[in-house]
Amino acid sequence: MVDEYVAWYDRHHDPAWQDVVLAPPAAGGARAPWAFSVPRTPADLRAMGRGYADTIFLTAGNMTHTPGYGHLIALGILEGVRQRKVSAEQIASVLTNDRPPRLVNPKVWTAFEQRRARILR
Repeated sequence: MVDEYVAWYDRHHDPAWQDVVLAPPAAGGARAPWAFSVPRTPADLRAMGRGYADTIFLTAGNMTHTPGYGHLIALGILEGVRQRKVSAEQIASVLTNDRPPRLVNPKVWTAFEQRRARILR
């Protein structure tokens, strides 16, 4: 598996793979990996999908969680936070173990504290 992760990163420097795994050049000429980009257009999303599909195909689907997959999950979390209008203040409160203001469901706070305590022992 480690070899596959190394190969995934190496493809970003392989000219034969760059049009699959890298976004078009930005204004300064640099190309960023699609896996770490935020899609801005339907074409971006299609290109990202092609990149995921082509790189996962090489392992017959056995490596489904590339580094880019983690980024895709983060984008989903970011969108969920944006849709729910979670403020920076609320996020900072949770990170500093304080009860955030304006909880949608205040009943979950006790369960959250218990789970956090159990995990972070």
